[in-house]
Amino acid sequence: MLEAVAACETPVVVDFLGGDDDAVREAGATPAATLAEAASLALGDDAAESDGSARALEPTVGPDLSVEGDVRGLFTGGTLCAEAALSLSEAIEGLATNVGVGDAVADPLAPSGDALVDLGADDLTAGRPHPMIDPTLRDDLLARTLADDAVGVVLLDVVLGYGAHPDPAVGIVDALADAADPPPVVASVCGTDADPQSRASQVAALEDAGVVVAPSNAAAARLAARATGVEREAPR
Repeated sequence: MLEAVAACETPVVVDFLGGDDDAVREAGATPAATLAEAASLALGDDAAESDGSARALEPTVGPDLSVEGDVRGLFTGGTLCAEAALSLSEAIEGLATNVGVGDAVADPLAPSGDALVDLGADDLTAGRPHPMIDPTLRDDLLARTLADDAVGVVLLDVVLGYGAHPDPAVGIVDALADAADPPPVVASVCGTDADPQSRASQVAALEDAGVVVAPSNAAAARLAARATGVEREAPR
C-alpha cells in the first residue's frame, strides 16, 4: 500500500494502528496517531500537528472521574476497539483483548479483569447480525457488566450510519436505567448529524442517562485510563 502512497501526487494521511510511522513518512505521507487526528489532518485542521502527535488535537477531556476497579470495554467496532486497546495496553499491565493486543481474553462473552472486547469479531457474529446492526449482544453483556462489582469504568463505542441500528443508544440507556449502582460509563459516538440516527440526538440521549461522551474514541480511552489512575500521554 505504501508503494501506491509514494506514487500518489495527492497528499495522503495514514493512521496505521500500531504500525510504523517512519515508513509512512518515507512514503511521503503524514502519519496520524489516532483516527480522529487522521480525519482532522485530512481536513487541514490547524489543531492537528503534522508530526503525528495527537496532543494538540485531543487534550484530555471530561470530568474528574476517580474509580477503583477494572476497565471493561465493550465495542461494536473492531477498529475502534483496537485503537482503544493500543492506547490502554501501554498503561494497563495484563490488559486482555480479542483484537490481538495485549493478552488474549479467555471468553469474550464473559470477560474478567481489565479487558476490551470487539463484539463484532467473526467468531461472535456467526449466525447472528453484527452488533452495529443489532446491538442485543452488547446490550446484554453491558447489563451484566454494570452489575459486576469488579468493574470500575465501562468503555463503549456507538457507531452511526446507514445500515446501522436506528437507535443504538437506546440499549445503553435502558441498561443503565435497570442498573442498581452502575460504574461510570464513558463512550464515543462515531458519526455525524447527517447520519440517520443524528449524532447530536444520540449524544443527548447518552448524556441524559449519565454517560460521559468523549469527542473521540481515543479521548474516551484516555478518560477511562485517567479515571482509574493509569492515564498516560496521548499516543505518539
